[in-house]
Amino acid sequence: MKPELIIVGAGLNGLLLAYLLQDSYRIILLEGRPRIGGRILTVEEAGERFDLGPTWVWPHQHHIRHLIDALGLTLFRHYDQGAFAYDAPEGVQYFRTGKNAPSYRIEGGAGMLTSSLAERLGDVDIRLETPVRTIRSDSEGVTVHTDGEALRASHCIVTLPPRLCADTIAFEPPLAAAMREKMLAIPTWMGFSSKCIVTYAEPFWRERGLSGFATSHRGPLSEVHDASTRNKGALFGFYHTRSADDSQPERVIEQLERLFGAPARDYELFRYHNWRSDPYTSVPADREPLDAHPRYGMETKASERIRFCGTETSAEEGGYLEGAVIAAMRLAKALMEA
Repeated sequence: MKPELIIVGAGLNGLLLAYLLQDSYRIILLEGRPRIGGRILTVEEAGERFDLGPTWVWPHQHHIRHLIDALGLTLFRHYDQGAFAYDAPEGVQYFRTGKNAPSYRIEGGAGMLTSSLAERLGDVDIRLETPVRTIRSDSEGVTVHTDGEALRASHCIVTLPPRLCADTIAFEPPLAAAMREKMLAIPTWMGFSSKCIVTYAEPFWRERGLSGFATSHRGPLSEVHDASTRNKGALFGFYHTRSADDSQPERVIEQLERLFGAPARDYELFRYHNWRSDPYTSVPADREPLDAHPRYGMETKASERIRFCGTETSAEEGGYLEGAVIAAMRLAKALMEA
């Protein structure tokens, strides 16, 4: 009989671990949200899908690209032709740059990654709306306590962001002080972000010779990018890290009109997600803006029975989809070899 394994978190990392380990373990996958995907959040409108979480894949990221190929998914190049806009206090300025390094998006959105993995999870028991409160370990296994029950397994892997894990899950016996301190010091990638999508009948900015990319010190969005699909024009934007929780479209549309012209008023869909206030993503410490991409990576073995895994645990490409895949593949290989 296969040993039992509990995986906490049904984001890309947790789903990939379940996929890689399902032949070696009987797996229960616990997720606090009412959906799978974690920080991958793809919304659908009239058959078109748009990302409110991670968006891009780059050519050097071989692990995520291999996974995309293995799942039968398709990449397409992110549109970056034309001038970019700088939303300066004295007015909008437009610039042209040299050749940009290409970035790519997944046809159908990044959510295709997690839904495709979930479809391949044979007998894995996925339980949504099941946040974990306490993890107790002993010489024979672990007991994972949720709000409604206590689950027993031989091992447990926690794929939550390290800071969120240390802040919201109690461990008995407690984690080593140095490990807990390290986890609390690791910023949650996207934990400081709010993101919106605005869709249009067509990408009208391209006709004006604009790429859809803009930066701003005026706000409410600090960055804007083209998010169009094959059949629909779209722009997505990141809010300034210190902007108010603004889930209404008026100020965003006003800014897009300033950047790209009057057609920006004729939008079809506005969707918004504040990752800073998402209790299954971030803690209050994550709301502080980052000056640079964090140096990620940490020891993942809490004990013989408990491991940590996630994009922030990877020193290589930590924070990105690539980092999540690298971390999952390395841990799965180590467990199978052990």
